[in-house]
Amino acid sequence: MTPLPKASPFVEWAYRLFLFGQGLLGTCQFIGGLALTLAPTGSIPKLVDWMVRAELAQDPNDPVARTLFNWAAALGPSADGVYAIYLLGHGILNIFVVTTLFFRVKWAYHFAMIVLSSFVAFQLFEFAVQRDPLLLPLTIIDLLVIALVWLERRQTREAE
Repeated sequence: MTPLPKASPFVEWAYRLFLFGQGLLGTCQFIGGLALTLAPTGSIPKLVDWMVRAELAQDPNDPVARTLFNWAAALGPSADGVYAIYLLGHGILNIFVVTTLFFRVKWAYHFAMIVLSSFVAFQLFEFAVQRDPLLLPLTIIDLLVIALVWLERRQTREAE
């Protein structure tokens, strides 16, 4: 593993910031997936109900609380398992990708773009099928990280 040269200061700053965010997101996803694995069936609707109950009591038309409540109420019985597997897998891969990119492993740039592009395709497919609004922010973050990884690799390749 030979370290690559650094990119421009702005790209380097944005790249490191998004890597940190992606690593934090991956860690949270992994912990959430583990929690869902250990939690009893039907935990997501119960958790969302607990989170939005007070807000809906104050304002029954609150769009965010109402959307979350409706989303959780529409989940099927197997949703906990599906989300647990997704969160565990996405979290582990995110942590691995961030670690290899942080240490500037050459092959990690292409690997990261392939993995993140696969996540984007899966998330967009799931959004088209399930209309799950939580997938859109994850997709946007993944697209931003793909762009920064590509830009970082392009600039470091020019400096080699």
